[in-house]
Amino acid sequence: CTLSKYHLPQTQVVCQVARGLCSVNTKTIEEMDAETILNALKGLSTHKGQKSWIALFKGTNSRNNLLPVVRACFHLIHVEDGVIARGAFYALKDLVQEAPKIGDIVHDEKAASSSWEKFLEQHVVPAIRCGIACKVAAARRLFILLAAEACKVCKETESPYLLGDLSPVLCDDPDLDFFLNVTHVQLHRRTRALNRLRKQHLQDEEHKCSFSLQSISSILIPIALHPIYESKT
Repeated sequence: CTLSKYHLPQTQVVCQVARGLCSVNTKTIEEMDAETILNALKGLSTHKGQKSWIALFKGTNSRNNLLPVVRACFHLIHVEDGVIARGAFYALKDLVQEAPKIGDIVHDEKAASSSWEKFLEQHVVPAIRCGIACKVAAARRLFILLAAEACKVCKETESPYLLGDLSPVLCDDPDLDFFLNVTHVQLHRRTRALNRLRKQHLQDEEHKCSFSLQSISSILIPIALHPIYESKT
């Protein structure tokens, strides 16, 4: 924060948010300051706030300056405190949903890397893939639901790295939506989601897979393998 104040003033608010997300309790050793962290997370999800995602994008001349905040949120999904983990999930969910609006905040019109698709492709979706491979079921569930949000936002994109090709498994009916059912607390709902995926979506009329290799290897296969590795029977 001191460095940003004197040398990078445009990142000062970003640094304040990142500092809030990394706050530790000054009265207890190795314990997070939950209240400060939650306030920072709520600020990101407040659409018209000064520390919302859109406001942070507008206030900096490079989207790379926001990466410490994005990565801190991904880190917080892994913490044992469920309230903080869910708060980080909702903040990242809001980031994914607001991503198309980033295209309206132009700092470098000629830079192909400045598009919102590239931002998600380079900095958000890879972290979601890593999270789906984690061994903690509670955190993994949140990452799967984040993948669903990315799929909804990117279903019209052409990039095979943005999970848009998984849009056929989405459904407005909660009982038929793959992502909602595969993360459901009831075992038979998770089983039914995998069976429906196998029967209805893996092959089209020409017996060709409708999903990209990237989505299969980094999303669908890890989701299917976790129950096998974690089974106690």
